[in-house]
Amino acid sequence: AAQPILCVLVGQTSTLAGRRIAGLEVVELSELPDGALRALVVEQLGDGGDMTAVVDQIVGRAQGNPFFANEIIDSLFERRILVPTTLSGEEDAPRYRQARPGAIRLPTTMEGLAASRIDELEPSCRTALRAASAIGARFTPALLSDFPLNDGGMFKVMIDELRANHFLLPQYTAYN
Repeated sequence: AAQPILCVLVGQTSTLAGRRIAGLEVVELSELPDGALRALVVEQLGDGGDMTAVVDQIVGRAQGNPFFANEIIDSLFERRILVPTTLSGEEDAPRYRQARPGAIRLPTTMEGLAASRIDELEPSCRTALRAASAIGARFTPALLSDFPLNDGGMFKVMIDELRANHFLLPQYTAYN
């Protein structure tokens, strides 16, 4: 007997324009209001001190997209621009601070954010990531190890770094 399939496609309305599938139910989400997005960002970072300006910058750049705001926050942690601070006990007190005072450069798009994360990888890891992308969406570590990347046993280190940075996701015995 035929089984129903649930398929969830996520994308900007402009990206999906003209790509409608017959019988597909489309649920369009509007931008999250600035106040609600600010509350989400403050929940993660706290508010006050130098974090007020950082929160304002994230809310402005994310343009109502909570997923983009979260990716921006993650990139600030990964780049060590934001570092933990001592908790004061106040509910919305800043839980993080800027590692260095001054302006923070935020990516303007998700593509820019992904590109900056890739640029920060070691050259050997960027090469491994390019090889993995050439193989396809799923592959086994053994298939990737056939590429000329395994210089001096660094293959496992490269795979571990790509996993730690969420470029590769393990799924049973293959990677996605």
